[in-house]
Amino acid sequence: MGGCRGMHWKGLSPPSMSREAKKYKEFLDEYETIGHTRRILGDIKQTLLSFPPVYLPRHPVIRESRRPTPVRLVFNISSPTSSGKSLNDSLMVGSKLKKELTAVILRWRNYRFGMTADISKLFRQILMDPRDLDLQRIVCLRGPSRQLVDQLVTVTYGMTLSPFLENRVLKQLAEDEASCFPDARFILKRDFYVDDVLIWCPNLDCFSFLVNTQHVGVATK
Repeated sequence: MGGCRGMHWKGLSPPSMSREAKKYKEFLDEYETIGHTRRILGDIKQTLLSFPPVYLPRHPVIRESRRPTPVRLVFNISSPTSSGKSLNDSLMVGSKLKKELTAVILRWRNYRFGMTADISKLFRQILMDPRDLDLQRIVCLRGPSRQLVDQLVTVTYGMTLSPFLENRVLKQLAEDEASCFPDARFILKRDFYVDDVLIWCPNLDCFSFLVNTQHVGVATK
């Protein structure tokens, strides 16, 4: 927690808050507003785990040139815990499900018309199992003597198994919705690279069909 304490204390005095601290606070507030964190209101010593909960240190990365998200929150999943091992040391990586980028691009270039898109906040669209939430605790300071403990309820970028979970969820979504969106099923399984999709079609009518009947529908699931 030491690495982020300074940014929190700047946030306690709005008149003198730096621009960077304001952006950092806004990012944390957004995390809470959209439901990606859950506050622990009871005894923080209670846990569903068979071992002590894990508290993730974090720090902001601010890039003014990045739009629309100049501030990103980085969680150090490789930081050692009191046991001497990090959370990443204890996680299984999972099998490699990601397509080769070269194959995706070459297939995309075979046709006259192509389109790209991406999934916003992909990892944060995937909910964690409630039994594992205490592996992702963070400490928030709201005053000189007031500490709040939150749980991150979505998959966190930086975990060794995050790429596996992302690919596995997309493949499962493709199977679950195959009967309603058969064309989107093939695109989800074939044309994604991490959170980017490269779609190709022989004509513009094909694009119109895919966007209006397939992608919009499956994206709401």
